[in-house]
Amino acid sequence: MDLSDYMFPVVERPVAIHDWPGQFAAGVNPDSPNQYKVIVREDTNEIISVVRGSYKLVPNEELINPILAELGGLGMASYVDQTHSFVNNHRMRLQITFPEITIQDSNSDIALSLFLHNSYDMSEPVRIASGGVRYVCGNGMVFQKVLSQFVARHTRGFRMDRYLEQSLRSARENWPMVEQRIIALASTPVTGEMYDRIYREVGLNMTEMILATLPDTQWSAYNEATWIVSHEIDQDRRADYQQALSRAFEL
Repeated sequence: MDLSDYMFPVVERPVAIHDWPGQFAAGVNPDSPNQYKVIVREDTNEIISVVRGSYKLVPNEELINPILAELGGLGMASYVDQTHSFVNNHRMRLQITFPEITIQDSNSDIALSLFLHNSYDMSEPVRIASGGVRYVCGNGMVFQKVLSQFVARHTRGFRMDRYLEQSLRSARENWPMVEQRIIALASTPVTGEMYDRIYREVGLNMTEMILATLPDTQWSAYNEATWIVSHEIDQDRRADYQQALSRAFEL
């Protein structure tokens, strides 16, 4: 997968509000936490966001390159999966799938995946979330409760590659717990309490779409939900729904 689109250059430029709403004054110290700076896409000169001086800019390139280098040294089969990856000026999500680390349900294999998130507009922190992808149809799943995730705010320096092996090791160790949770969901009918949890997380319209086929178990309902998200929702919005469904189904 060509990752050049993820590597566009971003820079900080100072800005401060002076005598609002009269005029803007530039050239102040951007490191002051009470002042502001602008995040700009350098190759197009587009303004992405205005952030506080304490904001730590973390370019996508400084996350992706160390992680790919680290993965290359772990001796594990992996690839960047475009199924649930996306990038725009404001944020990105990169899916890395491990095809040899799988569990099975009655329908197909589910491969372990890590989802790397970053943003330039403070919409979310730097984050590695653990999940899976169903081979048959590409359903993206986030196992937020069962598997650990790493989160770092844009307010301090850090090295993402230091946390990759830790996150991956934790995900692999807890991967059998996902299988046990799947078995439990596959033997549990959809209840009113389950309906209420889905409704709280994704709203009435999505809940009715998920339950329209009258799934006989909660696992069937979850598969229906992830199919809808993976096929009917734009890629830059899927992560929010996948996180919400993880909470609703306690996965």
